[in-house]
Amino acid sequence: MKSKIFGLYTAWLIAAVMLVFAVVGRHPYSYYTLLRWVCCTVFVYSAVTSFQLKRVLWAWIFGVQAVLFNPLIQFHFRRDTWQTLDVVSVGCIVIAAVLIAVFVLVTALLSPLVCLAQSPETDPAKLNQQIEQLRRENQLLRSLLTQPQAPAANPAQPTSATAQATSTVAPAGQQQELTHWLTLSSNKRHNSSCRWFKTSKGRPCRADEGIPCKICGG
Repeated sequence: MKSKIFGLYTAWLIAAVMLVFAVVGRHPYSYYTLLRWVCCTVFVYSAVTSFQLKRVLWAWIFGVQAVLFNPLIQFHFRRDTWQTLDVVSVGCIVIAAVLIAVFVLVTALLSPLVCLAQSPETDPAKLNQQIEQLRRENQLLRSLLTQPQAPAANPAQPTSATAQATSTVAPAGQQQELTHWLTLSSNKRHNSSCRWFKTSKGRPCRADEGIPCKICGG
């Protein structure tokens, strides 16, 4: 589209310059014959481009101008009439150039907004799914943060026999408690007989964590 508009502006510039020279001075007959060929070609191209851009009114305006300047079936008017037609043609070219420039500018400014409105990321259903997923992940993180953590043993300090016995029993008790598997994406709990036990992306958990799986009962 940019190349087409650039070509249209170039053709308009050539036609406008030749029309202005025709208005301000007298030239040989060959100049006016060349002017007819150039203006007819430019106005036909302008009419086709305007129709492609869905500017029907301008397509008709340029079509009428192409008929007036056609070199095959010539219209013979007085010099002052041709000067008036030349000035009107230059005015039409200037107005059309300004309107197309405004159209291109507005299109360039509004195209990002149109793309954003048509983007699939703005689909309400997908947004609700993303919000729900973020909510589940937030709940999972909260549950991880609120879980009690066993104090780390300090090997540098001497411990008594009772403390050593307690430290050896505590991990065993924790290992016995983590007998289930928690899937992180769905926050569902599976027992050892479930097909999702340690096969999905998750972590070991206790028997009272998460949502019980409907297949194995958690």
